[in-house]
Amino acid sequence: MGKFKNKASFGHDLIPNDIIKKSIKCIALPLAEIINCSFRNGMFPDELKIAKVCPVFKNGAQNIFSNYRPISLLPNFSKIFEKVMYCRLESYVVSKNILSSSQYGFRHNHSTYMALLDMYNKISSATDDKDYAIGIFIDLSKAFDTLNHKILISKLQYYGIRGVPLLWFQSYLSNRQQYVFYNNVSSSVKNVTCGVPQGSILGPLLFLLYINDIVNSSKILHFIIFADDTNLFFSSKDLIKLTAVVNTELNKLSIWFSANKLSLNVKKTNFMLFGSKAKIRLFRNTSIQILLNGILLERVAVTKFLGVYVDENLSWNKHTSQIALKISKSLGVINRVKHILSYSCLSSLYYTMIQPYFTYCNIIWGGANKNILKKLTGLQKRSMRLITRSQYLTSCNPLFAKTGILKLTDMYNMHILLFVYKIKNNLLPVSCSQHLIPYVKKHRYEFRQVPIFQILKFKSEIRHKYVGIAGPRLWNSLPMSIKESESLVIFKTRIFQFFLSCYS
Repeated sequence: MGKFKNKASFGHDLIPNDIIKKSIKCIALPLAEIINCSFRNGMFPDELKIAKVCPVFKNGAQNIFSNYRPISLLPNFSKIFEKVMYCRLESYVVSKNILSSSQYGFRHNHSTYMALLDMYNKISSATDDKDYAIGIFIDLSKAFDTLNHKILISKLQYYGIRGVPLLWFQSYLSNRQQYVFYNNVSSSVKNVTCGVPQGSILGPLLFLLYINDIVNSSKILHFIIFADDTNLFFSSKDLIKLTAVVNTELNKLSIWFSANKLSLNVKKTNFMLFGSKAKIRLFRNTSIQILLNGILLERVAVTKFLGVYVDENLSWNKHTSQIALKISKSLGVINRVKHILSYSCLSSLYYTMIQPYFTYCNIIWGGANKNILKKLTGLQKRSMRLITRSQYLTSCNPLFAKTGILKLTDMYNMHILLFVYKIKNNLLPVSCSQHLIPYVKKHRYEFRQVPIFQILKFKSEIRHKYVGIAGPRLWNSLPMSIKESESLVIFKTRIFQFFLSCYS
């Protein structure tokens, strides 16, 4: 129970989580017996399957249904049942290595930046080889809500979940109900016949198992998946061949969607062609038809992938511009209160309202051209002057040292070095090891300091910024005392102080 938040919200049983936590010592033994009984008999209590759906207004006109976000509240006791089963199911899935390495969503020790690194690797490698590369960014329509229960049960059985555990999952998914609660008025209760329970603990993992075999629909396309965001990549020296292959493989993918009763969100599905600047100029006006499920996909120059704006030449111009707009608004807020709040409060505002924009997936876009990063670096300097109440022309190096905040370029270098350290010490998923190639001794006698990773050759500027090239180069430039740090915390502290010392 310690991992559950002290929320005052509750489902149809009217029992908030904080009450359960306060009384857990009194109810722990009978609750444990009930949960064990549920697992032994393969039955999930029907009273714990009723969801209270609360519409939360987002924006726009209040009389339009689509302007509300449905929040599903399940009985808090159901989450205790689910958490116990989740631990067992996840342990089994990990031990059997069931989930595809292409899936980065809802998995322990996985992150959005890993999916973006995978994408960057494929595109920059193709660009370096002077190939054409294509990315198809697929969006599924209400994928979590339309998941078919019979198909899910058959897939669980295929993955080795049989007998009483399978009966438990059948019971967990069946006879589910929900009602809408709005303005203290409840609707009638309706049955839920498909989808994983929204707001549940087991739902995301069950969805991953449901969509896991999508990678088997094509042996040619490279899949990068984050939960229901399915993205495909392929490269070729011949643009005509690339188009033909992609359309053939997308036909196979369309069959998989149909067999698994998942539908495409056409408005949010598009594709993009990548390549060198010369190639982009050549095929910018070329008519290329990519079809999925008989629908002609839109070709775009920029698309949003996991919160990062990706453009056709990986310049990150659109992404940095969007970040700059958001940071400028935050700085306007800080500017209005700088004479009212203390330094510690202003510093907290910086870390809350500005720093997340600089750090999110910085390992991907942080190596952009200096001219593209110029606006962001200028905004960061302005933020230093605001939170320290310094004059407009004050030199910023002492301010960075005083606040203990790294410059944007050093944040990028730090994220790269942390990635290398984690790979070196096996702290990341095996799929991440593809980005760094171990150094192979070429001579009989070793050097005094033997590199641990190879520095790959590259031709293009895009490839030069890839972590597989930038990482080993930065790592080799570090003092040995930092490289040999005993733990990740110590390494992070030392590397932080190393960059900070350059400002004084």
